[in-house]
Amino acid sequence: MSEYLHEMDRHIDEFIEKQQDLLAPLNNNQAVSQEIFDLAQNEYDLIARTYHRQFFYSFIMLVVATTECGLREIAQRFGAKRNSTTPLPGPKWDQLKAYVTKLGLLEPNAGQWQPVENLVKVRNCITHCGGNADRSRKPEFLKNFMRQDDELVVDAEQHLLYPKYDFCHRSLSWADNLLWTIQNSGEILYFEEDPHPINPLRQYP
Repeated sequence: MSEYLHEMDRHIDEFIEKQQDLLAPLNNNQAVSQEIFDLAQNEYDLIARTYHRQFFYSFIMLVVATTECGLREIAQRFGAKRNSTTPLPGPKWDQLKAYVTKLGLLEPNAGQWQPVENLVKVRNCITHCGGNADRSRKPEFLKNFMRQDDELVVDAEQHLLYPKYDFCHRSLSWADNLLWTIQNSGEILYFEEDPHPINPLRQYP
C-alpha cells in the first residue's frame, strides 16, 4: 500500500505538470487577455486540488477498510481459540473494538487505538459528508484534530478536508501498529508463542 500511495501520487503530479505545460503558451499569447488566462489558471488549480484530494480520500478509506477487515479476521481467529459464544462483531468500528477488547487482546484505552480512531472519524466525514467538516457529526473534534496535525487541512476555497501525502503515509503506520500489537498479544495469550519479530512502528519507505 505504501508503494501504491507513492506511485499514484507521482502519476498525479506528472499529470498536473503536463496540464500546467499546456497553460504556459497562453501566458505569452498576446491574443489571450489576462482575465482569460487567470480564469484558465484558476480552473487548472481547482482540477489539481480535486485530483489529489479525491485520491487521498480513497486511500484513507482503503486504509480504514483494510484495518477493519484485519480486526475482524483477528477476532475470528482468537474468538474460535477461546471458544467464545459471543457472535462475531458487525462491520462497525465500535463493534469490532468492543469484541477485540472483550477477548483481552488490547485494553480499550491503549494508545494504539487513538490514531486509528481519529482516522476513522476522518473517513466517516469523507463518506457521509463528502469531506465537509462543518457537516460532520463531530465538527469540533475534526477542527481540534487539524490544529494538532498540519498535514490535515481544510481547502480554503472548497471548505473540504484536504489530507496531505504525509498524513496518508502515516496512516499506514497507525494501522500497522494497531493490528500487529493485537495479533502479537493474541499469539502470547492464546497460543503462548513469542510475538513476531517485527517493529510495529516501522517506517514505510
